[in-house]
Amino acid sequence: MLSKAQLKKIEKIIRKRFTRFTMKTVGPKALTTEEIDELKAQGLLPSHIREYIGDAHTLGKISATLGPATARGLTYGQVLEMAKKMEVQTDVERRAIQYAVDHAGQYIKGLEDDMVRDTMLAATKTSSQILRQEVSNAIKDRITPSQLKSNLFHALDNRGRDWQRVASTELQNSIQQAIYGEIRESSDDGDNQLCYKRPAPNACKHCKRVYLHADGTPKVFKLKDLEISNVGLKAAEWKPTIEAVHPWCQCQLHVLPKGFGFKKTPVAMEEFEYDGKTYKKGAIIPPEVLRELSSDLKKKTKLDAVLEFTGEDVEPVSKAEINLPYSDHSDCLHCDIEERL
Repeated sequence: MLSKAQLKKIEKIIRKRFTRFTMKTVGPKALTTEEIDELKAQGLLPSHIREYIGDAHTLGKISATLGPATARGLTYGQVLEMAKKMEVQTDVERRAIQYAVDHAGQYIKGLEDDMVRDTMLAATKTSSQILRQEVSNAIKDRITPSQLKSNLFHALDNRGRDWQRVASTELQNSIQQAIYGEIRESSDDGDNQLCYKRPAPNACKHCKRVYLHADGTPKVFKLKDLEISNVGLKAAEWKPTIEAVHPWCQCQLHVLPKGFGFKKTPVAMEEFEYDGKTYKKGAIIPPEVLRELSSDLKKKTKLDAVLEFTGEDVEPVSKAEINLPYSDHSDCLHCDIEERL
């Protein structure tokens, strides 16, 4: 058993390292003057500071300016050149970055408190009892050492996975804030600009409910109707947001151009050839071609919501439509195929 003085020393070491980590990855804007001065006094001020939140914000601006597909095709050098041209920030951008920095700093502070608590627990009788019980069970049940390691990981409430959650979510939040800001400033409609988020096929049911109609077609919103985040809300209350709907969320914000809308259209689920032509995954299948496909080839197609020019204005969803249920299935293309979105 450790003494109170020893436990206090361990806690101080943990908090000191978390402060240094915050400075090194998020930057000085996430720390108080006292915390920075303490790092200097102890010789722990990092020589290199990489402000990842600001970098993510710049990448979001590039994605919003060029579009995700074009942005993904840039080389690292091209990204750096564009980033240099975007270094001048407006007051709105500075506030957005500071908000993201404060948000990330709060997350890290929460993990710091969790680690201090868990460390204190590990030095107590309660933790010793947990260890003894798990080892006893391992011997009795003849489980492998690797399984015992897994059991101990969960039994002692290891926080390692939280770091990945914080990194993924906070960088995503900063990117989405930048995309939102770029759309808002460059659009003639400002806050009334129509936009949408399209969840990935493997996205969670909550993102699909928030961002998709029952038939799988993306819901269209006005920028001003997006909440900043869903922090503090239960899953059933989640709304469409600028930032991630929930931790790990990767849904991306997109502009809906004037005159464009979503139309359910047959597309290829996987690459196939027909009549000398190759239809790659995602390619639109013309109706006359679809009618001629064999049963096996038809199984390689599905109905999907395709963005195309309609010449009509899309009506954004109302508040009452936000929490309508989402169905994982659309109408069948063919009587013998259940088309899954």
